[in-house]
Amino acid sequence: MPLRVLVVGGAGFYGQHAVAALGQLPDVEVSVGGRGGPVVVDLTDSSTFSAFSAFDVIIGCHDTEGVSGVEAAGWCIAHGKAWLDVSADRPSVERLLALAVEGRGHAIVGVGLFPGLSTALAAEAAAAAAASFAGHYPQLDLGIRLGVFSGAGRGVCSLMVGLLTRPSIFYIAGRRVEGPALGGGLHLAYLGGKSHSGRRVGLPDAELIHRATGTDARVYLAVRPGIVTPAFSLVGTLVRIAGPLRPAVIRLLRASLVLLRARLLRDRPAPVQITAKVIRETRRLACPDGQRATGAAIAAAVACWQAGYRPSAGGVHLAVEAFPPDALLAHAQRLCPEIVLDSGG
Repeated sequence: MPLRVLVVGGAGFYGQHAVAALGQLPDVEVSVGGRGGPVVVDLTDSSTFSAFSAFDVIIGCHDTEGVSGVEAAGWCIAHGKAWLDVSADRPSVERLLALAVEGRGHAIVGVGLFPGLSTALAAEAAAAAAASFAGHYPQLDLGIRLGVFSGAGRGVCSLMVGLLTRPSIFYIAGRRVEGPALGGGLHLAYLGGKSHSGRRVGLPDAELIHRATGTDARVYLAVRPGIVTPAFSLVGTLVRIAGPLRPAVIRLLRASLVLLRARLLRDRPAPVQITAKVIRETRRLACPDGQRATGAAIAAAVACWQAGYRPSAGGVHLAVEAFPPDALLAHAQRLCPEIVLDSGG
């Protein structure tokens, strides 16, 4: 019997890439859900969640700005279904991690590219370096380098604004610390050997990596081309000092990003590079089209589920604990051969 998968937000920017990648998996039936159908689901209206009953796996590819998937995830846990959460919005992820619902179902947090494959890279690096931990919390640095003059959905545009307006998080000796939205910089070497400077940001990877590996995780964002890095930092400073004009500045910034990336550059591929480094261990990933890589990463989690990698107990689980990191990476690379992986030390 085929695995029945519903992609909530499957008609959206990244949802379409997820649907395309899922179509490559054998014995998988894929349906699209949303307020406008074909499967009618409104994440703000729990009375529509009964539509989930016809599916085995539900994937939350919706825009998390103002629409949380937490209630839907709780429904899935209570009714024996699997909710795969794709959100990179830290507040949404943290609400999901705090969810306490009893049931046989599962909510899998951190599915996608970042968090997702990025967290898998970090987990592999940490596992390789574990013998050197010696009872302390080693620092694990995760760098994500993105092309800003490329296509993106409204959700990613909102995410970028959030990174400029919310505190960054990192860990010191196992203790969570909050810092400026664009924290201290760090140079990391990406695939190909080139080093690029990034600023510490508040992506949820830091929390997920810390929970999964016990490391002092920090996440850095580097923009491409590097010449716009000062402008990126300047915008963050302007938002921070805007005072009473802050809400208006944030709205203007979001509208500008939507116009640029979600409309004018919508069809332009978004190159991505990811580096995870802890002690002397480094894992790297690169793909010329981060949009396709994201779709493949989502489908890779479904492939792992299909292969029988499932938590024994119901509730909320991290993707890198529910699924072997090497399997996630291997499935994603098979579905998107443009993904290049490097496990050099």
